[in-house]
Amino acid sequence: TGNASSLFTQNRMNLTDNLILTPGLRIENFNYKRDISRLNYIDTSITNNNSVFAVIPGIGINYNISNSFSLFAGAHKGFAPPRIKDAITSDGEALELDAESSWNYEIGVRANFAATIHFELTGFRLDFSNQIIPVSESSGGGGTGLVNGGRTLHTGIEAGIRFDFHRLFNSNYIISLAMNSTFVNSNYNADRFIEVNSESINIKDNKLPYSPELTLTGLFDIVAPFGLGLHFAANYISNQFTDEINTANPSPSGEIGIMPAYLVLDLTSTYNIPEINSTIFVSIKNLLDERFIASRRPQGIKVGLPRFITAGIELTL
Repeated sequence: TGNASSLFTQNRMNLTDNLILTPGLRIENFNYKRDISRLNYIDTSITNNNSVFAVIPGIGINYNISNSFSLFAGAHKGFAPPRIKDAITSDGEALELDAESSWNYEIGVRANFAATIHFELTGFRLDFSNQIIPVSESSGGGGTGLVNGGRTLHTGIEAGIRFDFHRLFNSNYIISLAMNSTFVNSNYNADRFIEVNSESINIKDNKLPYSPELTLTGLFDIVAPFGLGLHFAANYISNQFTDEINTANPSPSGEIGIMPAYLVLDLTSTYNIPEINSTIFVSIKNLLDERFIASRRPQGIKVGLPRFITAGIELTL
C-alpha cells in the first residue's frame, strides 16, 4: 500500500509576443508499506515500510523566431520514488532505496519548412545524484535486485525529422518518412567502489548497464485514397554492457557480458472499409526473424521476440 500527496503550481508568462517563460514547482510526499502473508512458512506475516519527500522545481523557455522556427530550453529537477516491490523484497527486507533524483537540462530547436519538413534537434544533460540500477553478478549480487547506483551523468543529442511527401507533390496518397535518433553517453561520474573477487574496483567513468549509446528509429507510411495502408518501422539498438565493470565477455551463466547491437523491422498493413466502419489489419513483428539478446536479467539470456504475425478486424459501432 502507498499513500501519496502532491502539490503543483505553474505559471505561463508571455514576456513578449515571441518569448514565453514557464516556471513551476511540485512537492511530493510518498509513504509506502509492504505486508507479506504466508501460509506455509513459520513467518506468517512480514511488514516493512519507508517514505520519501521531495521539492521539485523547474523552468522552461520558448522563443518563436517565426511561425516555422523556434528555440527552447529548460531546467527541471527529476524525482521518482522506487517501486514498492523493488524497495521491499519478497522476504520483507527493506533495501533502503532512495528516490531517483536528478537535474535535467535541455536546449533545442524546432523547425517546420513549408508544412513539408518537420525537424527537431535537442541537446540534453541528465545529472543524477542517485540512480537506481540493477544488481549484477559483478557487484556480488544474483542479478535480481536493485541498488542505489549513486551519481550518474547522461549527456547526449536527440534528433528527429519527418518528410510529408504528399504535401510537396499535392498527392492523394499520404506518404511520409520519419527518422528519430538518440546518442547518449551514460556513465558513473563519482567514485563508487564494488567488490569483485575480493578486489575493490572503482567504477567511476564506466558506462551504465543497459544503456546503449545509439538508438535509431525509422518510419515509412503509405496510405492510398482507396483505403490501403502500409506502415514500415525499423528499430536499431547499439551494443550495451550489462554490469558495472563493463565486462565484454559473457559469463557461462549468461548473466553478464556485452549485448550485441541489433536491428528489428516491423510491417503493418491496413485496409479501411468505410461502408461497414471497419479496418482489416495484418501485422508482422520482427519481419526478418532476427535473433537477438533482449536482456541478461535476471537469470541469463532472454532472446528477443521472434517473427510474430497477427491479423484481425476492428469494428467501430
